[in-house]
Amino acid sequence: GFQREEHSLRWSLGRLEPGAGVQVQAEFDCRQLSEQSCVTVEARSEELSAEAVESCVTVVAVPGLLDLRVSDRTDPVKVGEEAEFEITVQNLGLQAVSEVQLDVQTSEHLRAGAHTAKIGEREIKLTTSQRNGTLRLILPDALPPDATLRITLHATALQPGDAELRVVATPGSDGTSAESSEFTSINP
Repeated sequence: GFQREEHSLRWSLGRLEPGAGVQVQAEFDCRQLSEQSCVTVEARSEELSAEAVESCVTVVAVPGLLDLRVSDRTDPVKVGEEAEFEITVQNLGLQAVSEVQLDVQTSEHLRAGAHTAKIGEREIKLTTSQRNGTLRLILPDALPPDATLRITLHATALQPGDAELRVVATPGSDGTSAESSEFTSINP
């Protein structure tokens, strides 16, 4: 186990035999940019003098780091009924991400319909367009660091079979796209 103290963590490793080793692992969450973030490890013992080792990293902003998840809330559904999907997009980066757009494609079994969108408890209006069977949803404002955009999308079940809803989230010009799919069963 470890003890948490102000600006430090402390492990008591007990007695170690000559030549024995113990691996200690800690993960740090970088919340801001930094020229140099350093961690100093000091090993102390009653029988040995203290020895310190320092390691440093540079924390840089990763532009457009999005986590995308798609899930269905109603499965199975019948032909003519409405299926409901939840699409979540979380900004995992240290900077706000602008120009986030989602391209929603459905198989021939579904027709995308109305949607609602929220960031936290605040409802927002997405810009929408349809082109070649793809529904495009565009976030009008930047998605702040660690914020999650939640979209509830309704789709009409058109014919029986395994229906697919595929979403591609693309951040502004210097980010990487994320893709996720969800399958729903449609019964006659």
